[in-house]
Amino acid sequence: MLAKELTKKNIVIIDYCGIRGPASDGVLTLPSFLTLMFNYEKSAFTKIQSMEQIIKTTLDTKSDDTYSKIPPSKWYVPLNDIIRPTGERKYEEMKSKISVDPQRCKRCCLCARSCGRNCWVYNENGDFQKNQLSSKNTPMYNPDNCEFCLKCIHNCPEKAIYFSEKMKDKPRLNKAFYESLKKKLI
Repeated sequence: MLAKELTKKNIVIIDYCGIRGPASDGVLTLPSFLTLMFNYEKSAFTKIQSMEQIIKTTLDTKSDDTYSKIPPSKWYVPLNDIIRPTGERKYEEMKSKISVDPQRCKRCCLCARSCGRNCWVYNENGDFQKNQLSSKNTPMYNPDNCEFCLKCIHNCPEKAIYFSEKMKDKPRLNKAFYESLKKKLI
């Protein structure tokens, strides 16, 4: 559990809060009519303000007597441990299927710049060289370091990256999406 690991590192947890947000894999794999996958919960802004107040109060008191408030375990945690191997296998399978549509790809390098794990190859000028393109003249992807965050898929302006034909034209959780969501929240 994260709280236990943080405590081992002398990081004091003063409070916690859960905010349901858009599901980056859900919007790509589940039917589009499930709009809850695209939204933050209604009380998200209120929760953020509440946590902000707790942090300010804690900083203002500057007490060494700060106590640790760790969230209770959820009832479904034991089920996660049983189901996790199946989910991990499915993610491994899907990440190995990530591919680039050569007709859509404009070689803008946004996939590579979005990837924090260096799964996409590009040069220091921020573009792809001929030897870094696949035989289809698209960016080369290496799934070995991929943690399946889906940033490359969501940030591709041409929707050229996908792991299944079904999700090819589904909406993406890109910068424009989050900007519009931010306006709704605030």
